[in-house]
Amino acid sequence: MSDNAMPEQKNAKNIILAALLLVVLAGIFIVIWLTTKPKTEAGGKTITVSVIGLDGEVAEHSITTDEEFLADALREAKLIDGVDSGLGFMVTSVDGVTADDSKEQWWKLTVGGEFSEYGASDLPIKDGGRYEWTLTEGWEW
Repeated sequence: MSDNAMPEQKNAKNIILAALLLVVLAGIFIVIWLTTKPKTEAGGKTITVSVIGLDGEVAEHSITTDEEFLADALREAKLIDGVDSGLGFMVTSVDGVTADDSKEQWWKLTVGGEFSEYGASDLPIKDGGRYEWTLTEGWEW
């Protein structure tokens, strides 16, 4: 009987240690996320949004908003449309132009000409910020 008790105690200790390790790692992850997440700016902001079509034609939009994230500001201005997903807001249409999946079209988001690290729903906007949506053809993976 004592032979069976020893392995059970070892298993219980291993489970407890694994659970404690998981809690510590989760805590570290939360601290890192809180210290590195993008900061938002409260209050009124005016931003410029450029919409660039396949032909290179550019339409500029000046938007004034109290929203803190780009997707919210652009939905409020009725400039974008799309669907909410587990990955955030997936933009399918910008300024009335819908990307055609059958032609591998998609809307690329850039900030000051640089590819955005964040999707529109996670991208904090800043007063005076410039954001570009470019209709792109061909998957870039």
